[in-house]
Amino acid sequence: MTSDVMAGEVLATKFRLSLDWSDPIHWDDDEKADCRLCNTPTNSRDIQGRPIHQSCAARLVAEQIGPRGGRVIDERFPTQARQGQTEVAR
Repeated sequence: MTSDVMAGEVLATKFRLSLDWSDPIHWDDDEKADCRLCNTPTNSRDIQGRPIHQSCAARLVAEQIGPRGGRVIDERFPTQARQGQTEVAR
């Protein structure tokens, strides 16, 4: 068996990631609080009830994807450039 991968080589993995914010637990109508990442007010909450913007959560997930970072594509706003694009990690 042979391998086309050399020792220490980093392979890119492509996958689709979708953060679901549709559950009411992710929104606090009563109180804005400072986002835990950017420190600006938000009504959005993570699954543990901590304040965080959706875009900040996506950035946090992208940073944790791999050593080279990544990006999360917001599919709520399709653009011509994103059509057919399924890549999440750079």
